[in-house]
Amino acid sequence: AGRIQDLNKIHQFHAIGIDDPGKGVVDMCRQNGLKIQDVVFGSKAYTESRYVNLKAEMYFKLRAELEAGYKDPGNEECGLSLPDDKTLHHQLTVQGYRYDLKNRILIESKDELRKRGESSPDYADALAIANLMRASRTNRILTETNRTTARHTGAGASVRKAEF
Repeated sequence: AGRIQDLNKIHQFHAIGIDDPGKGVVDMCRQNGLKIQDVVFGSKAYTESRYVNLKAEMYFKLRAELEAGYKDPGNEECGLSLPDDKTLHHQLTVQGYRYDLKNRILIESKDELRKRGESSPDYADALAIANLMRASRTNRILTETNRTTARHTGAGASVRKAEF
């Protein structure tokens, strides 16, 4: 919570989203006056007819933003591009997905990842949260004074067939 507050003092983030099932970090940040948006990966998706939960929707919205950034890399108004970070790239590509009986997208769980010898995709989750915070704005352009960040604090579900 202290690190988040320190970073916020420097960058003055527009929004801070935290996946914190135990609420400890969220509570501490709120006690320090920060406006925090809880991001519960297992909660209902905004588009329930297409996604099983919020995490699936977040990851596929992120995928769409990355594809848009790839197709039009010079356009700051659409899409995203990734830093050259091997851990982040791995975490984005190692997670799998499948369809449930209602033909909705479901992201591979953290337990399923562990069974395959993979660790928690914390960096990928943080990027998905940051993109959610970014997408919640009317103006989708990120500027120096209008930045968004996210912190993933641990427990949660987590994608492999997806082509990020």
